[in-house]
Amino acid sequence: MEVEVIESKENPLLQRREITAKITGFAATPSLKEVADALCKALPAKADVLSVAKIEHKTGRTTAVVTAKIYASPEAKKGAEREKKQKAKKEETK
Repeated sequence: MEVEVIESKENPLLQRREITAKITGFAATPSLKEVADALCKALPAKADVLSVAKIEHKTGRTTAVVTAKIYASPEAKKGAEREKKQKAKKEETK
């Protein structure tokens, strides 16, 4: 997958950078994990501070527009992002 950054905006209040990128070179709509891996390779970011917010893909096209957030630290991410329902459910049952 090829990543082209369309827009990058700093948000100092939430200690993050908001990225809008165009991704090309895939057959089916990529999963969140595939998009996160591609963004980590293209941008100077680690997986624990990156959060993919949205993947916009139109049927029959091989391009998608992705909205992602890169936090300054894992603590900043934990403070700003909600925990996914599936992950919370798994921890509840332990």
